[in-house]
Amino acid sequence: MADHGPRGETVLQRSALLQEELNSSDGGWALLVTESEPQVLSCLLWTWLDRLREPVLSGEDVDSLRNRRSLSALKKPQRHTIYCLLSCVSTVTSLCPHREDAVLQRLARALTRQPQEEVGTSATLMKVLKASLRETFHKHTHLGGGGSSKGSA
Repeated sequence: MADHGPRGETVLQRSALLQEELNSSDGGWALLVTESEPQVLSCLLWTWLDRLREPVLSGEDVDSLRNRRSLSALKKPQRHTIYCLLSCVSTVTSLCPHREDAVLQRLARALTRQPQEEVGTSATLMKVLKASLRETFHKHTHLGGGGSSKGSA
């Protein structure tokens, strides 16, 4: 999703610098906290997901999601990773709701490492991600909006 014009090259360069710092020094996290450009941060996130040794969701995991239709079908580390990612997605999609489907499709591809055609045919996976995104958004809104945090995790 990165633009490869002059601005896109800057994003890629800054993302690569952050990645190198995170992998090689203790100061990488301090540098990451100061980064305010969403394109750089999203580029870093997509790169991290693409470079994991194994996808976050295996074929068996996707089958479990199809059967149970809930992230509760997953192991705790996977579930928490996806909720964290969905928290980021909810922030972006609340600002750009018209981009929600595209961002969720990209997330599904990154989590499963399946081609776009296969992810696009997995309506159940997209429904689970959308429902979980709504849940995450509502938790985020209620916690951040000064409402009661009763029952929150």
